[in-house]
Amino acid sequence: MLSKKDTLILKGLSILAIVLHNFMHRVKPVFGENEFYFDTNTFTNYCSSFVTNPQHFLQYIFSYFGHYGVQFFIFLSGYGLMLSYSDKVISFFSFIKKRLIKIYPVFIIAVLMVVVFKYIVLRIPFNSEAINNILITLGLISNWIPEKWYVLSGPFWFYSMIVQLYILFYLIVQWTKNNTKRLWLILILSYVVIFISGAYFESIKISLYLNFMGNLPVFVLGMIFAKRKFNFAKTPVLVWLLFVLVFIIGQLNNYFWYVSQASIVMIIIPLYVWSKRYVNNLKLKNFLLFTGQLSMYLFAVNGLLRAPWFHLLAKSESQWYPYLLVVAHLILVYIVALMVRVVEQFIMSRLLPKRN
Repeated sequence: MLSKKDTLILKGLSILAIVLHNFMHRVKPVFGENEFYFDTNTFTNYCSSFVTNPQHFLQYIFSYFGHYGVQFFIFLSGYGLMLSYSDKVISFFSFIKKRLIKIYPVFIIAVLMVVVFKYIVLRIPFNSEAINNILITLGLISNWIPEKWYVLSGPFWFYSMIVQLYILFYLIVQWTKNNTKRLWLILILSYVVIFISGAYFESIKISLYLNFMGNLPVFVLGMIFAKRKFNFAKTPVLVWLLFVLVFIIGQLNNYFWYVSQASIVMIIIPLYVWSKRYVNNLKLKNFLLFTGQLSMYLFAVNGLLRAPWFHLLAKSESQWYPYLLVVAHLILVYIVALMVRVVEQFIMSRLLPKRN
């Protein structure tokens, strides 16, 4: 099983990958990534850039692969929730209320920061469209509206999706009490739906991976491993290599791409567990634990804080300037995330004072 420290370290690694991805995939050359939609040319362009400019391998790795950090948060959410609630009798409203209290205040603060930056600092016209964008974002429905999931800040689509998964979690737990086979059935059926309907949703410009459906398999996979109390250290090497092969083919084939999200989770988590006996750097471990604890706040603010750096980046032709800016960006993101945590904790202490 994964311990609490393990999950925090994995969250720390994941959020670093996400923050670096969100910055690096906007740095030239921009070749995209197969995150919400699949295109074989995307991976071909990536490989071409990698071969042509191998000195920029860090930029290319995070630019193309960094978004998979989101899959680990989804997996760990299903994993952690199953450990906490599988044997408990829970009320739907109390469960959802608890989940919203955990994520929504930080989300509101981040939205307010975006509104201030866009409509006060940059003086973008505050009109009916702006009001509509704010409402659909706070209403957690933007990821169901074509071309609207990025209207305020790119990462905000995640909040709508994860709340949808929270609702599904409650329903799934009620149906699968002490029955892991039903969890496997849900996993298989979710893939069937993805394989059948994926092309249709792409045609109407709605990616399943912006919503609960595309991310349900990884979420349920986390629930299954928690339910079975699986020891990742005992993952057979041949099975691990099979996941590696599936993931590689998934960068070239649309149908294998559908299962690449689950594959990367099954590649990295056993790799992390195996590596623990060889890597025991206390400072690195403490840094990742700290980052994991701060991950919710880092995620909320990193999208907004990119903008000033891209303004500076546009004025420079240096190939190495982006690396200087990304370090500055990381420092700023940590500082602002800590500030948001202080504000959020202060507000929540006034709204929900602890009882003696």
